[in-house]
Amino acid sequence: MAKEFDISVVGLSCVDCIAEGSEPRWTVQNPVGDVRISAGGLGNALVALSGLDLKVGVSTRVGDDMYGNYLIQQWRTLGIDLRNVITDPHRATGFSFIVSHGSERTPFYSAGANSDFSLSDIPAELCENSKCVLLFFAGALPSLDGEPMLEFVKRCHAADTIVIMDVCDGTSVDYSPIRTYLPYVDLVVNMDEGARITGKESPEEMLAVLGAMAQGAPFMAVTRPDGVSISIARDGKREYMDVPSPFYGMPVRNVVGAGDAFRAGLASYISTHYDDYTNGRLDYRELCLFASAISYTYLSRVTDIRPFGINNILRLVERG
Repeated sequence: MAKEFDISVVGLSCVDCIAEGSEPRWTVQNPVGDVRISAGGLGNALVALSGLDLKVGVSTRVGDDMYGNYLIQQWRTLGIDLRNVITDPHRATGFSFIVSHGSERTPFYSAGANSDFSLSDIPAELCENSKCVLLFFAGALPSLDGEPMLEFVKRCHAADTIVIMDVCDGTSVDYSPIRTYLPYVDLVVNMDEGARITGKESPEEMLAVLGAMAQGAPFMAVTRPDGVSISIARDGKREYMDVPSPFYGMPVRNVVGAGDAFRAGLASYISTHYDDYTNGRLDYRELCLFASAISYTYLSRVTDIRPFGINNILRLVERG
């Protein structure tokens, strides 16, 4: 069956207010230096996907307020299909105030409308009509996590819709339900998330534990600043592969959203090589290089309005 959407981005939407915590710049009047506004993890992915000649939809819940209007207007400008965005008249749009300390960030988060984002908000047709679903963030959606989330990923699996799952990186998150999702999703975590889920320190050890939980899920990854480690299921066995990023150390505008853009790159490549993925012929090394190129280009962009095109990415992959 033909799929209407290449990618549907589903889950937690949030406005991020990011303040650089560079101490010498603090004053009584301006205690956190310069402040930037971004559209959170889900919004970062939508920006990264725009301009790649893909049909992209979003399913989320925002408030009927200034921040909700900001998100909707940005997504409309990017050409995102907004039919499955729900405006909540009772709760505010999710909001996060983040103090950035270079490679580390301290978030202060208000869930708002995300608290009520539930399975009933996601049309069954979306599961059937998307090649790939990019899901933000398991563990931070109280009305969806657990049995409803399991039902959702099973629906997608039954419809041959690939799910790339991102998890919440909060230190208090209960990761125990995630093991029930693993047979039906491609899980992508960073080093901190992987350590919390598995209790291991190295990417290879993390992937070994996750692979034992996954019962044959095709693909899982642990991202690092300098590359990605992946585990692939082929012919009843799991293969380990490490793919350094050829763009690590190159100058960027900032580092916020690198993981979100990387996951968007994975979804983009998989959706455009959908038959190769489902038939077990996907080139996973090129997949990781493509996603790294998306992430680097996203971080070095100068605008949020269709910041780059597919030809930019293909030239970078060829160079890499």
